[in-house]
Amino acid sequence: MPRVYVDFNEMLSENIVLLSREDIKKDAEGNAAIFAEGKAVSVYMDDTDAEGRPDNLIADGTSELNPYYGSERKAGAPTQNGFSRSILVRFGTNRTKRR
Repeated sequence: MPRVYVDFNEMLSENIVLLSREDIKKDAEGNAAIFAEGKAVSVYMDDTDAEGRPDNLIADGTSELNPYYGSERKAGAPTQNGFSRSILVRFGTNRTKRR
């Protein structure tokens, strides 16, 4: 399962975060991760606690087409790689912090 950086400040709801505008995004190791509907993904964001110590946010979820994106494009319109230009991640409400 690829681990990719997300900005948890871009949450669409309690358990949905924006992942990418493309169907390919570099993972934490710099490799290209290709996303498709239903693909498992681990997301993370660097964070610190009140004293400046690392307290990173992580969550595991599933990639989905973003139904909130691009009213000007036809819903589900394929791209070059067959997936939407906007992808989100849906995960359980249990996000974790790791040091």
